[in-house]
Amino acid sequence: MSWIIADAHVHLPSVEHLASLATSARRNFLRAERRHRLADAVSRCLFLADLRDGTTFAQIRSLAEERRTPSDAFALHPTREAQAVRLAFHDGCALVLIAARQIVTAEAIEVLAIGLTRPYADGRPLGMVLEDLSREDLLLILPWGVGKWLGQRGRIIADAVDGWRGDQLFLGDNGNRPFFWPLPPVFAAGQRGRCRNLPGSDPLPLAGEEGQAGRCGFWCEGVVDADRPFASVAALLRDPVTALHPYGAGETAYRFCRNQLLLRMAR
Repeated sequence: MSWIIADAHVHLPSVEHLASLATSARRNFLRAERRHRLADAVSRCLFLADLRDGTTFAQIRSLAEERRTPSDAFALHPTREAQAVRLAFHDGCALVLIAARQIVTAEAIEVLAIGLTRPYADGRPLGMVLEDLSREDLLLILPWGVGKWLGQRGRIIADAVDGWRGDQLFLGDNGNRPFFWPLPPVFAAGQRGRCRNLPGSDPLPLAGEEGQAGRCGFWCEGVVDADRPFASVAALLRDPVTALHPYGAGETAYRFCRNQLLLRMAR
């Protein structure tokens, strides 16, 4: 039996942090695989979301095409897709890096466009962003965020989910959500087969946070096409028959409060 395990929400501040992030993701993936007994062939994926006009994934892709690498611990290999790069450790363990963009809407709601390699402007209404990007062969994720799913914004997200009729839109639980903070009710839509949950670790822009990569995510049965990883993963996730299994514990109260304080101090 073959499996896919993925972290659907990863940020990389620069290529210089790739070795640390990849090593952490590998360690956390292997831990989750042991816990869930994914013993046979496992494909490991990171959805790598650039912010605004970020070019980190493009730089990684260029390194892969030039057969260069920022670390002696692994090699980078291009695929036939612009959206995917294979990162292979020298012991045979590999990660598939899939391009994504994080977009902030006019309502300050985040959207992850998985498979999008070009820049996309922030500041447009959520409905317009979803309608526009749904015309492309992408996966769209609305990731949980501290305070961003409450009040008026929470109603906007709920309306978007209630009105959605396609197979491209997902919700995304978040590794930063503390264990005592319940998921918003809109996540129940995923339990009814619409806008299902694709969790991710969402490493914060703080020192050492790349160590969180792979700590939260999902796993499912399936095979990743080595030549066209994004297309094969997207097809599986858009298929309602594919059973998606979230993994990863909520953040501790101490780390949650500490991180929120550090973020506010850094502003």
